[in-house]
Amino acid sequence: DQPDGRPNVVVHAGDDGYVGLVVDELIDIVNERFELQAGGDGTAVVGTAIIQGRVAEVVDPARIPKTIRLEPAG
Repeated sequence: DQPDGRPNVVVHAGDDGYVGLVVDELIDIVNERFELQAGGDGTAVVGTAIIQGRVAEVVDPARIPKTIRLEPAG
């Protein structure tokens, strides 16, 4: 969360609309090549990679709407 209590949200705009990801912390924005180690869990996580010396789970935001079940409001 940010100091004022608001959550950190990363928004992805795809062909099917927008997806917002609430994350614990935004460490950095990087533009580098990495080698994806496959091993996703069948959801939007497609694997892991070493990015700037850290292990990171790699998420495909386009898969998120296909892997969650939305309930109608009310």
